[in-house]
Amino acid sequence: MKPNDQTLSNHINKRSLMILKVLMNRFHPAEKQHLIDLMPAEEQKAMSSNLISSADIAPIYHFQSQLDHVHYSWIEEALKTASPFWKSIAIASLSHEQKEALRDSTVFPLSGPMKSLIQNRLCQNLKITEHYPKEYLPKNEFSTLLDWNKEDLLHLIDFLGLFDLATEVRHIVNTQDLKSIYSCLNAKQFHFLKLCLNKKDKITSPKLGLKPSQLDRKKLKQILHLRGLSRFGRALCGLPYDFVWTLSHSLDIGRGRALLKDYQLEKHVKITPLLQQQVMKVMDFLKREVIRE
Repeated sequence: MKPNDQTLSNHINKRSLMILKVLMNRFHPAEKQHLIDLMPAEEQKAMSSNLISSADIAPIYHFQSQLDHVHYSWIEEALKTASPFWKSIAIASLSHEQKEALRDSTVFPLSGPMKSLIQNRLCQNLKITEHYPKEYLPKNEFSTLLDWNKEDLLHLIDFLGLFDLATEVRHIVNTQDLKSIYSCLNAKQFHFLKLCLNKKDKITSPKLGLKPSQLDRKKLKQILHLRGLSRFGRALCGLPYDFVWTLSHSLDIGRGRALLKDYQLEKHVKITPLLQQQVMKVMDFLKREVIRE
């Protein structure tokens, strides 16, 4: 659920608030609170609740760099109704990887200033300018995920689905059914599944409805991925919306929208902390596996 992005007051909106806070941090760190106290009450409240601690002004002027981290499918969607000319020059301003993904071979040489101008407009179309750059987001236990690429995030989601599989496996007594399920997992997944089986999941989820005799690796992966995506989205509840928005846009548009759909501004007191612990468990596991490799 998206928070209300209405203007904070008649005088200051979200982006202005961001710029003002960063400038205070950089040029008036000692007098910052005194300056805030001189502001109208509503703006004082907005400034006091703003957690930006950075004094780096570069992200204010170079927010186009965030465009490189947006999955190409969001850009493709934004350009669907664009004119052929605008679409061509917009794609020409993108990174090499994004151009390749969009399968556009049009050669359109752009000067530095022209490229910057086009990226600026594209950032506005994608609403990048409406959200805080990752450099200004308050740190949380998942902050490092903003540096993960799509492939790593998909692994995280896949492994989260294994918590659902562990719950299912506990109720299967047929040895052949268990073998059918285990044969669909790779060595790392099987290892993590065993870790999940060591501790009962406190979260009650709908049954997977598996039919082991009809399973293959692809089908099981799809089932677990959807469950993992749901767990991930609910684990993000209570975190700043701008953080979740940025993270969702590093995924393809389908998965990103699913994350945003499951996200809520307020965390569920009983469920969210448990889901966040599971995400951290997967992150730690995947990190250890990378080190071993």
